Amino acid sequence: MRATRPESMKTLTPETIFKRYRNAIVRLEVTLNGASLGVGAGFFISKNGEIATSLHVIRPFLNHPGTEISVKLANGKVVRTVRIGACGDVRGIDLCILKINESTATVLSLNNSNIAPGEAIATIGHPRGLEFSISTGIVSALRLHPSGWREIQVDAAISPGNSGGPIIDRFGRAIGVVYQFERDGQNLNFGILISELERMRTSAQPFLGIVEARRVFFERSRQLARRASDKLLKPALQSIAEKKRRPGGLKWMRVQLEKSNFFILLPDIFQSCERTDESDLTATACSSTGADLVVTVQKRPRTLDGPMLAYNGHSLVDARSLSIVDRLQSEGAWDEQKTKSNTFLSKPSPSRCLPLQNKMAPSKKSYFSNATSVCRFETENDLEPGAISSSQWIEVGNDYYGINVWSVDSGRLVFLQGINDLILASATDSVDETKPTDRAQFRTWTKDSPSRRKR
Repeated sequence: MRATRPESMKTLTPETIFKRYRNAIVRLEVTLNGASLGVGAGFFISKNGEIATSLHVIRPFLNHPGTEISVKLANGKVVRTVRIGACGDVRGIDLCILKINESTATVLSLNNSNIAPGEAIATIGHPRGLEFSISTGIVSALRLHPSGWREIQVDAAISPGNSGGPIIDRFGRAIGVVYQFERDGQNLNFGILISELERMRTSAQPFLGIVEARRVFFERSRQLARRASDKLLKPALQSIAEKKRRPGGLKWMRVQLEKSNFFILLPDIFQSCERTDESDLTATACSSTGADLVVTVQKRPRTLDGPMLAYNGHSLVDARSLSIVDRLQSEGAWDEQKTKSNTFLSKPSPSRCLPLQNKMAPSKKSYFSNATSVCRFETENDLEPGAISSSQWIEVGNDYYGINVWSVDSGRLVFLQGINDLILASATDSVDETKPTDRAQFRTWTKDSPSRRKR
């Protein structure tokens, strides 16, 4: 049953909201060897130190054992010991509940009643590191996310650093949690409805120390990835091999490379594909909603001496710097970290190279029907601490194609490997749109396709 607004409640001005609830907001920062990996927001939802935030704000802390977290209160006090409660769910919702050993007198109450487009709202966070900033706007719409949770669309100005902060109604109650924005939109931002947070709070998940929380988070991610692979990817591969009707949950995406293009099947969590052109190669990147899964397809001229099969057991790529290194260099802070440079490198595994024959051979209709071999490897900490990627290089004459499937979550590896299998098996020059199954799942590439990013 929905709560109703007591008649005694009065509409608050943005100034009053900020003065009254500033102390309920916290600043969250995850660091690696003292170098900041990002700043986000959170807010107290109980007087005994429970804090709501976005999962992606603290994900590196859960994924990488070398990271640390700090929670800065509005009074300037910094807390570095955090316990982890419910974080995410089987849908992949971007919410997390933390707890610190601090009590607070200022708490944001949660409201899930009578939220409507046009309602005035405010957000408080730390955009671009500018601490405890307020912005205002309205509720633009209420929507259902493709993964199943309910979200709120707002036009209030938000930036990186706002994630995890509250969306506050005109009566001073939290109605949502900021989590992402539309990259190509103007003031097109999203929060997760507070009812989803209330649902997580009732799950009775215990608050764990970070060592145990990391283990639980990884194991759950791995189980969910295996379940998704078994229910979606394996049946899809079997349907391709047996030339039977494909299961649902997949769609065709267009890959454009130089003057050629082909189509691949991907899970329908992937939202759009974009082509990029560089001096020595072209690539197409396909991203999921929120960009926590990315498929990149490239065509490269040969750089290896001899056949790829000769590189079995060897590394095909060098370790590369995490994305944070570029920022540290631009800020003049990299010299302080040079002695720990190995901490800021990815870790590629040796390659596993096999001839494309027998069961692994693409069909005659496949885009890769002339391929002779494939090499596969994984990379830990690919661009970000705790991220993982599954890569395959496919040898076709004097060229090779590089396909990389990347995730922010290292527990998803088996799912990434399954996507690589699906791409190799499904790649085709054309899609028969006259077939109902193909017409319904066909998607064309467009550079104007919307793509959200986490804040």
